Amino acid sequence: MLLAMANPKLITLDETEQYYELSHNISIGRASDNTICLTDETVSRYHAIIEERAGRFWVNDLGSVHGTTVNGIPIRSAYELQDGDVISIGGAVSWRFITDHQEVPENKTPDLAPDVLIGDEPPVSRTTIQGAPSPSPIGTPGDGQDDRLSIVHIGVAVAVGIIVFGIIGATLFWDKIREGRGDCGSARIVNPPSGAIISEAVTVRIRPDNPECIRSVSYKIDGHEFANSSPGSFETTLDPAKIRAILPYLSDGEHRLSIVVENESGVVKEIAESISLTLDLPDEDGEIGLDKIRSMVETLTTEITSLGGALEFEEEFLQRIRQATGEFRADVIPEAEAHRLEIRKAFNDAGINYILGFILAGSRSRFKDDQAMSGCGVDPNSVGILKVPHTVIAQYSQSNSKDSTAAVEVGARHLKGLMDSFGETEDFIYAVACFGKPAARAGGITQLTSPHERRNFWKLVKKNLITSDEANRVVCFFAAGIVAENPDKFGLNTKSLREVYR
Repeated sequence: MLLAMANPKLITLDETEQYYELSHNISIGRASDNTICLTDETVSRYHAIIEERAGRFWVNDLGSVHGTTVNGIPIRSAYELQDGDVISIGGAVSWRFITDHQEVPENKTPDLAPDVLIGDEPPVSRTTIQGAPSPSPIGTPGDGQDDRLSIVHIGVAVAVGIIVFGIIGATLFWDKIREGRGDCGSARIVNPPSGAIISEAVTVRIRPDNPECIRSVSYKIDGHEFANSSPGSFETTLDPAKIRAILPYLSDGEHRLSIVVENESGVVKEIAESISLTLDLPDEDGEIGLDKIRSMVETLTTEITSLGGALEFEEEFLQRIRQATGEFRADVIPEAEAHRLEIRKAFNDAGINYILGFILAGSRSRFKDDQAMSGCGVDPNSVGILKVPHTVIAQYSQSNSKDSTAAVEVGARHLKGLMDSFGETEDFIYAVACFGKPAARAGGITQLTSPHERRNFWKLVKKNLITSDEANRVVCFFAAGIVAENPDKFGLNTKSLREVYR
């Protein structure tokens, strides 16, 4: 005997008597991501689902072509399964639903419950009139049974058979018509391209094989519908701001965009082809999230060092950078372009990445000779767009200390000397912190710390190994850099600084 387990199960109505235990929702269809995957062509990709609701199980057809039946009757909506019900999927396979109180013989499946019906129709009464003679088998005379009764029985049976076969034929004929009407071919997403980064509203456009037979199109992100287009329309708008409101549980990152089409007969078909998108969603409170700040800061670090994960950024460090971005939300591109050649030449000649020169100038003066950024550890009496102190200029150059071009060259050489004191490319952050200070200051930090410890700049700040002015220079450096490289994220309608220095 096969003893039913604590959970109900489905047992196949064939000699294998395979069973599936039901403890949660299961999906059925040809697609490989279904719980039960069937290969028969009469089974739709996403054919049916069995859902658990408060300890009871309900089956529902998902708009399949060949339908789902319970005890031979097609279901059009969710149906609560009862003990002994037989579920058939597109004519391909049938299961009996068994609850936990039945025993199933090893070589025989239990018969259907005698009066199971779908809907509200009451079961047919099977009472016997007391005192009436027991009926004899058809065609067997005796006990007053008229021979003509057997002929009537045969006639009724033939008529019933004709009716049944007529119903089956009509059903199959309708399914064929429905299947034919349901074949609208495929459709593919032609815009946006796979792999696109979506940070603002974009048009999603599809190209169907047979547009005339499509009633509507549903558009989904990770299986969740966000838009539905009317007949004749094959595009919609994907707006990250609206997606945030419709699907608040989505986060930034990679997601799948897919479509589901409904034909003129109401048949729903999920298109197998989907594309990958990276969504850049707005933050709910209007403030840029720390995860985005981290991503931009790490990208800038990689551009400078060519090393991924070179530095660690604590949350407090990122908060300070985010707070400082307000001081740099201005268009600096015209000034940056005006100094483009001198910055590139000076830093190339010094043998260091000229991106450092652009970001350093932006963080200390916004590329203006007569401006020094307040709160960034910059001496207002220093010179040029890099705001190089007079003492440093005197150390490296015999030229006029007020010559801004010479100041850029001196600043590049000074920064190179500081970086050499630390020895590691990722230590550029400490060269920025010490910019304008004697080389002995950089040497003092290297003596007190190891390369591994220097990967976490803010940890050294909290240990008071880095002064407040040094910390402010680094905070302003990253704040200026991420605003200039990502102006659209900070509400600026200007091109990225990357277009200037590349």
